[in-house]
Amino acid sequence: MEFLQKLLNDEVKSKFRTNVVKQKNFSEMLKASLNKYQNRAIEAAQVIEELIEMAKKFREDLEKGVSLGLSSAEQSFYDALADNPSAHELMKEEVLANMAKELAEMFVFFLKILKIPVFAPFRIAYKRHEK
Repeated sequence: MEFLQKLLNDEVKSKFRTNVVKQKNFSEMLKASLNKYQNRAIEAAQVIEELIEMAKKFREDLEKGVSLGLSSAEQSFYDALADNPSAHELMKEEVLANMAKELAEMFVFFLKILKIPVFAPFRIAYKRHEK
């Protein structure tokens, strides 16, 4: 079971490498299922059923971004926005998708600005702070 847990954790991390919200959600779902099994609350067959359902949800989440026309970076911003229940209730998916696209665009623009030599001290300070 530990091998399966490591394999699934690695898959979640690779698919949602840049999407912290999804990575956290799927990791928690996986951990909850395996904890129930380790505590003998459910049988191995039930764990497999839960993992199959999790894989379906995993696939649906990947397809949702494609259906909204989002890149992986935009999908990450979308998930961060949609993670807030009140924002998801007040705004339609299209509005959140447009906001995510704008945020991703601004982020790329910001990164390009930081490459200007004048901002080199800020980049250096950021890298030092990041460590």
